[in-house]
Amino acid sequence: MILVNTDFITGKNLQTLELVNGWGLLAFGINLQKAAQRANAEMEEAAKEMGADAIINVRYSFGGGGTNCVLATGTAVKFV
Repeated sequence: MILVNTDFITGKNLQTLELVNGWGLLAFGINLQKAAQRANAEMEEAAKEMGADAIINVRYSFGGGGTNCVLATGTAVKFV
């Protein structure tokens, strides 16, 4: 699965499917990178279920103040 933070993939025509999200919780022994990887995996799984080839406009939000989480958000797309 291709994940990019741009709204295009060079050389590909894209059909937008829908917004996908993934969460990664920070807990004892889990660093920020692992939490982001978990968020990516959850987002990729949702995209695969709808037949997506890639996720564009990937963005991350980091929670604090007791939430300790990473939210990954992007748009699932299919190559046409």
